[in-house]
Formats: sequence, C-alpha cells, structure tokens
Amino acid sequence: MALRLLLVCQPGEARHQYLAAIARCEAEADAVDSLAAVPATMVKSPYNGVLLDLPTRLKAAPGDRQNAQAILEQFPVVQVRVSPGDHRVHALYAGQIRETGTLEEFIREECRSFAARTARALARKVIHLNVLLEPAG
Repeated sequence: MALRLLLVCQPGEARHQYLAAIARCEAEADAVDSLAAVPATMVKSPYNGVLLDLPTRLKAAPGDRQNAQAILEQFPVVQVRVSPGDHRVHALYAGQIRETGTLEEFIREECRSFAARTARALARKVIHLNVLLEPAG
C-alpha cells in the first residue's frame, strides 16, 4: 500500500510545490483547503501523516484549530512553508527535539514507520465501572 499523506493548504502555487515534493518522495497526498475540513477528511481515509501549511494554519479560526488539534495529536504532523526567495519547501517541527528539517526526512523517518489509520469518528467517552470484589468462600 502506498504512503498516503494529508496536505492542509489553501489553493495556489505553494500547494502545487508541496504536491510535487510529495510526489518526488514516492507518496500520495490528498489536499484540503483549511483546518475546518480536516476532521471530516481524516475519518474517511487512512493517512500516514499530515503536512500543515504554516500560512494556512495562521489564517485558521481558533475554533477550527482546536477541533483539528485533537485529531492531529494522533498522527505525525509537520508544518511546512515555501521560502519566497528560492521556492524550496521547508519543514518545521513544532514541539519536537529538532526544529527544522526537510520534507523528505519527515516522510522517510516519521511517516513510513507510522501505520496508516483513520481518525476516530466519535469522541471518546470516559466510562467508570464500579466493581465490588469479595473473597470467594
């Protein structure tokens, strides 16, 4: 089965550059325009990782960021951006030991070892089960 990634990026030149870079890494990608579309998309198809365009993330509404964050915590995620001067794709690892790297490294090291999965369709419920134990006899 091919490696499948979700790209969260508004339509435009940056999206085309990300998709080309993903194709060079021999992976497939589905693209969505905003963080608001992430939950519905990730419930339908299994993914090995998520690429989050930094400008798209910054423009998202706070509520969309919070809803997507609960799902994204379960997957390898990297923030990406295209540098304006040389049009190269840069990977930014938020909250991880290394701060920057390449998209190729992320796909090779993080996504290939992560089994593709879908997001949970329903929110997890906390259930407490009270049990009374007595000695046999």
